[in-house]
Amino acid sequence: MYRTAEGQTLDRILEAPIFGDSQMTVGIQLADFVAGALKRFYTESLNHIRPEQNESLFHQKLREFHNIINKRTPNFPGYLGSYEASSDFLSRYYV
Repeated sequence: MYRTAEGQTLDRILEAPIFGDSQMTVGIQLADFVAGALKRFYTESLNHIRPEQNESLFHQKLREFHNIINKRTPNFPGYLGSYEASSDFLSRYYV
């Protein structure tokens, strides 16, 4: 993020990660859940597959959670709240 001119203007990003016991902190549990749901949605390639009538309940719930998360992720002018990077993103920018 800091590699771009826009990223260098951001002044509200924590420099170091905050570690905590997710069993003791509801916010961390929620963040773990959201991150896990998004990761599974994309690793299951549900963003590229149309829902089928006999789709598993697991995939149905992943789609439901993804929609809920996206609806509650704010977009700011010029910055998307939830952004799906291209499949070659890591290899292009982090060689």
